[in-house]
Amino acid sequence: MPSLTFFRLEEEKQQKIIAACEKEFSDVPIHQASIANIVKYAGIPRGSFYQYFEDKDDVFYYICDNLVKEPETTFMALFKENKGNLFLTMQEFFDYFIHLVLKSKHAKLLKNIFMYMDYKRSSEIFDELGVEKRTQKQIMGRKKQRYHQYEELVKNVDYSYLKISDVKELKVLLRLLFYTMHASINEIYRSEQMGKKINIEKAKAEFNMKLDWIAYGVIEDK
Repeated sequence: MPSLTFFRLEEEKQQKIIAACEKEFSDVPIHQASIANIVKYAGIPRGSFYQYFEDKDDVFYYICDNLVKEPETTFMALFKENKGNLFLTMQEFFDYFIHLVLKSKHAKLLKNIFMYMDYKRSSEIFDELGVEKRTQKQIMGRKKQRYHQYEELVKNVDYSYLKISDVKELKVLLRLLFYTMHASINEIYRSEQMGKKINIEKAKAEFNMKLDWIAYGVIEDK
């Protein structure tokens, strides 16, 4: 989280610094990002950077927290519209999310998140509904908001069609669904690296097929 010193800056200067960070994180993966480049793009002394942020991870996760606000809101809106139906929500959310990661102004940054971060770290950014249950004292800021979203989801899931008996099993299902979504996005990027043209409709169809397999299985009844 940026320091109070950062938030005391004029809005225009804050935006310029964040834009410089976004440029660097879009150009290279987080582990290759250079603070020297960031301060050059932002036109600030290197010492000022450390007055505003602890390190590059600090500003990176701040940017990502802001980046996922819209997807979080969209997911919960779809969840409510679909009356707690997880599978229908995931299907519609993927339709939205795939366009976000491939077509939005943050597409390059999102690609670096998916391609060069492991599932655990990327899920910390995107899987807002997979948070562990913690005490209220342990949950601050955005994590507190995600905790409440998780509670809302658990409370309002339509269990009538699920073979789930408790919250622990629901959490396993949620992780499976979000992991499947992340893996599907990564498959698109890998295909692109191999020189293949991105086919969004094909990606949607394959994701829906995976959802069907999770929901109904792949072995025919005999």
